[in-house]
Formats: sequence, structure tokens, C-alpha cells
Amino acid sequence: MAIDLIREGLSPMPYAFVITNEAGEILMEIPFAERLRDPQRQIRPKQTTRARRLSQEIADAIGAARATTQRSREILARARGTS
Repeated sequence: MAIDLIREGLSPMPYAFVITNEAGEILMEIPFAERLRDPQRQIRPKQTTRARRLSQEIADAIGAARATTQRSREILARARGTS
């Protein structure tokens, strides 16, 4: 959300997440500024690590699918007698 505000030329610092109950009563407010200035936050490294892992899993799945496709083609070619 902060990035969307920045893209619109607005500062996210005065905004906050507001958590309410079913009756609409405010239970908690979490200012963007508190979260954006937190030096301990590690959202990006975790996201980057997960993205790399998922990317590798996808690459592995694509490689396996290609190998299976190639084996299938070879079997079909042998069955047709055109190997």
C-alpha cells in the first residue's frame, strides 16, 4: 500500500492500518511510519528468498516436463518405426 501511495506522489507516513471489531470499534491502529521505519523488519529478504526458491522449483518442474516430453517423443518415434 505504501508503494501505491508513493507512486501517486503521496507520503505513506501519515497513514495507518486501522483494525476494528464487527461493530466498527477501533481496536488498534498501526501507523505506516512505525512499520516503515522499523530497522528490524526483514520483509524483503524473506520475500526474495521465497521468490528464489519458488523460481527454482518452477525451473525444476519445467525441466522435468521437458524431459518427460522428450522421452514420450522417443517412445512414439520407436513405436512408429521412425527412430
